[in-house]
Amino acid sequence: MRQVPGPWYARHTGLWLKWHIIRGQRIHYVHAQHLKYGPVVRIAPNEVDVSDLDAFREIHRIGGGFLKTQWYTNFNSAVSDNVFVMRDPKQHAARRRLLARPFSTSSLRANWETLVKEKARKTVSILKTESKQGLCDVMKWWSLMATDVVGELAFGHSLGLVDDGAVSYPYLMLTAEHYKL
Repeated sequence: MRQVPGPWYARHTGLWLKWHIIRGQRIHYVHAQHLKYGPVVRIAPNEVDVSDLDAFREIHRIGGGFLKTQWYTNFNSAVSDNVFVMRDPKQHAARRRLLARPFSTSSLRANWETLVKEKARKTVSILKTESKQGLCDVMKWWSLMATDVVGELAFGHSLGLVDDGAVSYPYLMLTAEHYKL
């Protein structure tokens, strides 16, 4: 880690990064560090950020040899591990094999492409309308669209966020009765 470039204080503390996270400015802080130090930058004593596409692919490819950090264990609030938080490569591979078929490109296209295209068309239409009136928040609309798509995939019911144009927090309190689970 000693040779990874970054601000001097990142070698000793992650408090400056945490301060930016609390303020909702992590992305801007990290981007500024990349502009100053390059595509690989140390942002905390035990954290490196990579903005190089080839390096990203190598780090995240299946069987790449990079293990997930403790952060994934801390992130998990479920009773049992899921594919996202699994740190053991053998367990992760076994779970991925179980889920491979329904998440294959052909299966996703056959079952969900129409839904995703419909949500994307609606979102793009809203973006066009908003941009004619001035600035529009692309990140907001794509986040709403993605959440609607995931809601449809996971619960069989859109959360209606694109239609509402905002995140309505009651959707976080999903009930089995509402979604007929």
